Amino acid sequence: AHSYDAATLIAQARQSASQVIPLTLARSQAPASASDGKRTLTVRRVRAFALAAGVACAAVGLATLVWMKQNPLYASMVGEQRSIVLADGSEITLNSRTKVRVRLTDEQRRIELIEGQALFRVAKDPQRPFIVHSGDTAVRAVGTVFDVYRKSSGTVVTVTEGRVSVSGAEVEATAAAGSTQTPVSQGELTPLPLYVSAGQQLIVTAAGSQQGAQSVDDATAWTSRKMIFKDARLADVAAEFNRYNVKQLAVTDQDLQDLRISAIFSSTNAASLLNYLKTQPGIVVREQGSQIFIEKRGASVSTP
Repeated sequence: AHSYDAATLIAQARQSASQVIPLTLARSQAPASASDGKRTLTVRRVRAFALAAGVACAAVGLATLVWMKQNPLYASMVGEQRSIVLADGSEITLNSRTKVRVRLTDEQRRIELIEGQALFRVAKDPQRPFIVHSGDTAVRAVGTVFDVYRKSSGTVVTVTEGRVSVSGAEVEATAAAGSTQTPVSQGELTPLPLYVSAGQQLIVTAAGSQQGAQSVDDATAWTSRKMIFKDARLADVAAEFNRYNVKQLAVTDQDLQDLRISAIFSSTNAASLLNYLKTQPGIVVREQGSQIFIEKRGASVSTP
């Protein structure tokens, strides 16, 4: 056996230290495998995609905010009326359950009547025509007062002051009020474009256009919280009632739907119409949940 002193053993240990190979490596020093490389690449791609998606969403959101600011939407609730004064000084009064979108540019003032009814008081600006779109109908004015009512069956235009040009939406950009349009006249259906003067009403449907029977006062009575009916079908009276009330009228009998009503009711007091109907010998009014059923009892309805 060999014997070594302490100094010799220490010297040999120092000499062999450089030849020691560690059994484990720190994680950061371990060589990357192929799967680790793929995982790292995938993570980077996901992060890049997420960043791009975030930037895109932010851009879309900003563009949407800008568009909404340039094209504000105004709406009224059930039974509500509200007025909006535009930057050009024009005023729009919204009837119950009405939505409009406004777009003012240097070339024109464009209003889209999405649903409902509105009265327009237009500030004069010959360089920027005021155009109201109601479905496929375009009503063009410079400085005037008129009412537009968008119904499921078509659009009703009533002029209080001045004159408007009514045309199909696809030709509104080139139509000038009163330039080549035919005046609205009573009788047969008249093709567009044409113009409507103060005191006149035009009904535009898919079949054509014709003069309306309502007077200006009756057509705009809603601004005074009134509903005026003259020889109107009960079905139409019910439809008008439903615009102002949460509880909806339903006329279940065909004969009742065609009955004629001539009366004045409050648009803010549902009981005014219901009480009237309850006094009629041929009608039964039955309330059930959110609906009010108008049913036939066997006699005709008399009108006041």
